[in-house]
Amino acid sequence: MTGEGEYRGFIGEDYGTYVNGMCIADFLAPEPPAEQGKTVVSYARNKYTSDGGYLPYAAWVSFNIDDPAGSFTELSRGGVEFYEAAYDGELIYGLDIENNFYSVNPETFESTLIGSISDTANSMTYDWEHDTFYIVNGNLQIRELRKDGSLGSAITPANVVCIAPVTYVGNGEFLSLDFNTRNYVRIAADGSTTQLAHSDGLQGWSSSMVYNREDGKCYICYTNMQNGDDTSSVGFWGKLFAIDPVTGEGEYRGFIGEDYGTYVNGMCFIDMGGGEEPQATLDEAMNLVENRHHFVTEGEYPWVPVVFNDELCGASGNQDHVGTTSTVSATVQLNAGDVMRFDWAVSCREDFERLTFSVNGTEVAAISGQNTDFVPYNYVVEAAGEYTFSWTYHKETMWTEGQDRGYVKNVYAGAPLPDESVEFAPDSVTVRKGLTAQLSWTVAPYYAFDQSVTFTSSDASIASVDANGVVRGVNEGTAVITATTAQGHTDTCTVTVIAPVPHTKIYAYQTQTTNLISFFTDDSAHVQQLGAFPADTYAMTYAHGVVYGIDSENNFFTSTPGSTQRTIIGQTGTAMITAMAYNYANGKIYAVGYTQQSRWDLYEINMQTGAATVIGQPDTVDRDPLWTFAITTEGRAYGITATSGLLYEVNLETAQVTEIGFTGCPGVGFCQSLVYDHDNGIMFWAAYWKDDANGLREVNLETGESVSIGDIQDAAQVCGGYTVPSWDDPTQPSNVTVTFNYMVNGEWTSTEVTVPAGTTPAAPVPENQPHQPTMLMFIGWDVDFANVQHDITVTAQYAALGDVDMDGEIQIADALLIARNAIGVAELTPVQMILADVYGSDGVITLNDALVTMRISLGL
Repeated sequence: MTGEGEYRGFIGEDYGTYVNGMCIADFLAPEPPAEQGKTVVSYARNKYTSDGGYLPYAAWVSFNIDDPAGSFTELSRGGVEFYEAAYDGELIYGLDIENNFYSVNPETFESTLIGSISDTANSMTYDWEHDTFYIVNGNLQIRELRKDGSLGSAITPANVVCIAPVTYVGNGEFLSLDFNTRNYVRIAADGSTTQLAHSDGLQGWSSSMVYNREDGKCYICYTNMQNGDDTSSVGFWGKLFAIDPVTGEGEYRGFIGEDYGTYVNGMCFIDMGGGEEPQATLDEAMNLVENRHHFVTEGEYPWVPVVFNDELCGASGNQDHVGTTSTVSATVQLNAGDVMRFDWAVSCREDFERLTFSVNGTEVAAISGQNTDFVPYNYVVEAAGEYTFSWTYHKETMWTEGQDRGYVKNVYAGAPLPDESVEFAPDSVTVRKGLTAQLSWTVAPYYAFDQSVTFTSSDASIASVDANGVVRGVNEGTAVITATTAQGHTDTCTVTVIAPVPHTKIYAYQTQTTNLISFFTDDSAHVQQLGAFPADTYAMTYAHGVVYGIDSENNFFTSTPGSTQRTIIGQTGTAMITAMAYNYANGKIYAVGYTQQSRWDLYEINMQTGAATVIGQPDTVDRDPLWTFAITTEGRAYGITATSGLLYEVNLETAQVTEIGFTGCPGVGFCQSLVYDHDNGIMFWAAYWKDDANGLREVNLETGESVSIGDIQDAAQVCGGYTVPSWDDPTQPSNVTVTFNYMVNGEWTSTEVTVPAGTTPAAPVPENQPHQPTMLMFIGWDVDFANVQHDITVTAQYAALGDVDMDGEIQIADALLIARNAIGVAELTPVQMILADVYGSDGVITLNDALVTMRISLGL
């Protein structure tokens, strides 16, 4: 320690900078991400063959730079096909042929679209010192590509006409190939270049190059090489070379993959453990119960353990080998009634390649195509004996789709496995009176042999349930549905029955008939044809006694409800309007439509001229167009997208949207109509999305979910639907008629009562009716007629005295239910109390009522 000094230089430019509080800190360039090992991950395009041709191929692959042929491993097929890619230490980023920019999970190879870049990309590399990417663009410049998909400044190499590919080598410099001289070239950040050694490729071009920060070499895939000693010919190869980025000298490392190699793009150094298969045996991969069965796979293409869809399983081994099979089998001793169960999946060209299941050499089942979700299969053994079960993947053609593999897991042979539980999801359901809803449940474990359940309702007078778990709303109220498995395990679902579908008339244009039609929401299967329009009319709406519409020729017209007579007001412009709605909150008409298929907008329609003014483009996911559109009484606008079937709320001032949820109907067709019922606050949807599921639906504006109400006669392709609110109908009658249907002396009769709209009529009082073996008791009306707004029919409901569970028969079960109530261990609804008072009708439920009911059920 001497105190002597050493001058290091000015602090900053000019005569230096006065600084305080100096601290020693590591602010060097960030450490490169951990691109460990010698494993290259890349996207493979073609496999070259010894005859000078190639086989089409598209998959993520890996290989080791010391043994690119022997270590070549397929990682994932399907999805986006990439042409360029680079790795930042966490994610792979890549570009497809249309210059769409994605991030890719290097473990699952699932891709996420970031956006589309506005330049052409011929190569891609990662600058770890600045955490950004570079591409070779269409102007043969090295241009920055940021992770958000935006483009930065470009470097123009000096004295180089054409470069491809390029890789970043640190300190702001790149290594590339000069296409004309076929020399490697070093490119600095200022564009200056240094010519290096001559390349090994005859065309001076390569599909991909990447820098390895472990050994300081650049690795390049050559696809055009000299054919042996014949210097006049060029062959297709897939060869790996290691290049010294200082001198340009190359070292041959071997073919990439088998035969004459593989054409690969977007090479990245990623520590993938050498691309090895999972460290598991085939028995571990395929057994449901550990070590229960031993699997045998022989021949040139054995089955291997792999991870597919995040599941350990067995997979066939003959992908890309035309005219071959790959088989795995297990031999077991079974008793009559035992079961062989397994889960299988396949990813291949449908109807050409297939995965088969055979029993003692006889094929019994097969799957083909992109069935990539594992599905269970059960085979029941009829007789005791030794059985050999085998799974075979058949590779028939040279054309490859998907993974070109079959997969099997969770194999079990033996006595049928029992269930352990059942669970409803969701555990509560709302259904309208008169409609149905499908319950959803899961029996666990999923591989239990008997997945059957039985259903019961706590109150069938409120909600009934059939053997398939379909509940029907009988009367308003709440009931509990219980599911019971074969082993006696149970779970419950609460069903709330709400008011029936209202009797609302919808007017619309039906494309199949080219007619104006009308139907009632509670009877959509019966359509009234009102007459033909002069032109296709996809958009209509109603306000203050007037119907406004726009036809396919962009004519804006007015009409009246139910009339095909129209008056043309003007033209909307060039936009094709597909849906429109009147906003009672501000007195304006809004519409959705397009000027070109790639540009869908929200418009305001001038009610005096018909002119359409663009408000903006709704920012739905992937710009999925809103094909149908409606506005509530309060002025809240909603639309449903074409491809995704999502419900969105639309801001009428900005066109910005808020996603509500999935309607349950993906890929909806062009002809749709959202219709808001202003009287009842219900969003109806004339949906056209699937051949066997079209019709009228109700849309939940809180969740986006939709439920089917009924079919629409003569097909569901209807557009421009509208309703006439009772409070905005100048033709609304001052009086309404309520028709009461009920029984007198065992015969049905009717009474009509006329009252002012919005009031409640006085109803007749039906008497109980004679009936064997007891009598029919009046238990209420089927429709609520309070504050009635329109003509309706109301029908009396009856049930037999003693039929407490209202299933149509008087049985021992009814007597037991009455007895349980009499001793205080069960509660009855008010209606059930009426039906239980069998003995004396004294208003008190006793064991005498139960005894009489039991005697009736026994015919005594």
